[in-house]
Amino acid sequence: MKMKLAVVFAAAGMMFAGTKSYEISLSQATKAGNVDLQAGEYKVAVNGSKATFTALKTGKSVETNVTVQTAEKKFALTMVDAETASGTNKINEIDLGGTTTKVLFQ
Repeated sequence: MKMKLAVVFAAAGMMFAGTKSYEISLSQATKAGNVDLQAGEYKVAVNGSKATFTALKTGKSVETNVTVQTAEKKFALTMVDAETASGTNKINEIDLGGTTTKVLFQ
């Protein structure tokens, strides 16, 4: 029984180890999907249809639903496309540097 549990935990650890994260910086409070992010530095990890934002300063994480698309060319840098509407900053898209992955927020 103990051997089976060890294998399950090892496999779960490998799944999380394979998820790459990307750092972004927000100069103002911003909405990403259904979560509110304060100004600061974040690590963003995308796993399927979920994006997890982890604040570098506090380690606090929040998760939101996303749509992932593939671009024709690799992005040279990680870029955040955001806009201000009705006084609220909102992330529309994050292009992940070194990949062809576009992360879209509703």
